[in-house]
Amino acid sequence: PPVLPLWLVKHPSTVAIVPVVGNLAYFSLASGFLCTDVLSLRVLLICGYSGLVTYHSLRPQPLMLPLRWSAFFVMVNVSMATMLILDRMPPTLTEEEEEMHIVNFAPLTRKQFKALID
Repeated sequence: PPVLPLWLVKHPSTVAIVPVVGNLAYFSLASGFLCTDVLSLRVLLICGYSGLVTYHSLRPQPLMLPLRWSAFFVMVNVSMATMLILDRMPPTLTEEEEEMHIVNFAPLTRKQFKALID
């Protein structure tokens, strides 16, 4: 049985677009493996696996195993991308900490300095 309503799955526009969605999903996954930046890799994997979830959801007889695993990989990559983004954000320093960093610890990055004082 389809995951989505049958009228949507069997609609001519859906039938026409499903192969395009599948190909774009796999292109996105392949592009991700060519990335040297980990955040870019995660974003492309999120797009690719989201495309695969869409592809499998729009099939008249969806394969549930790849659909579930693709959804799981979307969640994993969204979590990891969020952690990477948060890790790249500069830490907040008080005025006193900022002055101490500039005067005494200028060679350290703000992140290194924050880790040192915490």
